[in-house]
Amino acid sequence: MTNGNFLKPTILIARENPGEDNDLAGLLLNKNISVIRVESGSEALRVFQTNPAISLALINADLPGLNGFDTAHEIRKLSPSLPIILFVNYVNIESIRLSIMVGCTRMLQNPVDPDELDTIVEQYLLKREDYAESIDK
Repeated sequence: MTNGNFLKPTILIARENPGEDNDLAGLLLNKNISVIRVESGSEALRVFQTNPAISLALINADLPGLNGFDTAHEIRKLSPSLPIILFVNYVNIESIRLSIMVGCTRMLQNPVDPDELDTIVEQYLLKREDYAESIDK
């Protein structure tokens, strides 16, 4: 969207413990970004299927029911270009292999550094023409 018609980007945060994402959500809300929080993989998938405005998915690997790897895989099938960032408790060969297999754009280790996340979110959202225009003004 151009000519000042700015649609606020929406980020899906899927983390089992809502308290885990308070800092993440606060960081994102300060950037004029809508945040949808869910606590399970199946809920994340359902929300994603009914909300085409989602611009970025932040998914914890350890989710109840449908885990984060499977959730990312299902979302990737629905949206091949959506940036998906997976949070893992331990980065190792297996988590790297799985995140690549399911189509994650990026993987970060918990706890997430707010400055690093800020940089990454800006990087992926700046690819959106309407968001880039809004922060240039």
